[in-house]
Amino acid sequence: FGFLRNHDLPFLIGNLDLPLDTYRAIIERKTAALIAAAAEQAVVHAIAPQDRNWRGPAADLFDVAADLGAAFQVQDDILDLAGTQDEVGKPLGVDFALGKLTLPIIHHRDAGHDIHALAGLSRDEVARELRSTGSIDAANAEARARINRALGKLGTLPFFGINTVGAE
Repeated sequence: FGFLRNHDLPFLIGNLDLPLDTYRAIIERKTAALIAAAAEQAVVHAIAPQDRNWRGPAADLFDVAADLGAAFQVQDDILDLAGTQDEVGKPLGVDFALGKLTLPIIHHRDAGHDIHALAGLSRDEVARELRSTGSIDAANAEARARINRALGKLGTLPFFGINTVGAE
């Protein structure tokens, strides 16, 4: 993990050959890393003053939050293409208009479909096309898999029984 740097951004815009593994690395260095770092700091501030063995739980929670952050980013990518203004609360279709490949479009391309054909379509037409080829469902499945992996890890963390930190 590491954070995405500004000089990485030109490589991402308009790169229609962006590999799936690179997309995953990007979301892990973007939203996932930010959410994971915040979760890790919560452990550091809540547990470290009382427990010298805080590093393990902090790293474990970092991993859980990274999966949740990646799932959040995938869902954000889906909503940007196929969500409604009421659901999202921000302008839609921005990533697509900028030429940023997101998971639904990468899936569409990797399933053998011509992503250049999407260029002249409206956002709603793109969403319909991505739904018809299963690309939206595939992206949702990846987000769900990340959430399930996070939940599986969460259940193994030893410190979630602690609810009295700072209560004395």
